[in-house]
Amino acid sequence: SAVLAAGSALQKRLVGMSVEDPGSPIRGARPEDVRVEGGKLIANGKTDSFADLVKRAGGRPIEERGEVKPPPDRNKKWSLHSYGAQFAEVLVDPELGTVRVTRLVGAFAAGRILNARLARSQFMGGMVWGIGMALHEHSVYDEKLGRIVTRDLADYHVPVNADVPAVEPLFLELEEDREVSPAGAKGIGEIGITGTAAAIASAVFSATGRRIRKL
Repeated sequence: SAVLAAGSALQKRLVGMSVEDPGSPIRGARPEDVRVEGGKLIANGKTDSFADLVKRAGGRPIEERGEVKPPPDRNKKWSLHSYGAQFAEVLVDPELGTVRVTRLVGAFAAGRILNARLARSQFMGGMVWGIGMALHEHSVYDEKLGRIVTRDLADYHVPVNADVPAVEPLFLELEEDREVSPAGAKGIGEIGITGTAAAIASAVFSATGRRIRKL
């Protein structure tokens, strides 16, 4: 939100500089009539690029700062946290006792998604490592020496391509997210991994009738 505020302030300043600059193609235009698009200022059918504007200003840096302070009562009315729900489908071999995940779906309310590709990758990565948490990874310590035995990827098993099923993260953007901050964005962080192991354990219970209490 602070970046958004700084960007908005800088955009307003650039518009003001351009409409007052004698060398600008849009000189004399009303600031409210100027459209900013693709690094250009557009008004009255004419265009002034950011690059040209900075050149005419002598190439000096043009800076603005942004600061956002939420009202003291904002967190009393609106949740500032991201949250989600995760679902798993598994196959259990009754003879070998092995479990394989065949599908993972996660629905996440993380506010306004500013970069869909990056957010999707973050969620998918967390969900994949949730498979590792539930079914693969295990830290073993030497009780006498106090050292980690599974200290490399030869012994510490993590999920590989063959272990990862279809992983589908879904985004939920809610109206109240707009009240959280000017950008409407929240943090994603680790919520992709948080519910995955529990979803897998619940799926095993649905398939076998036995609860998984320890990973």
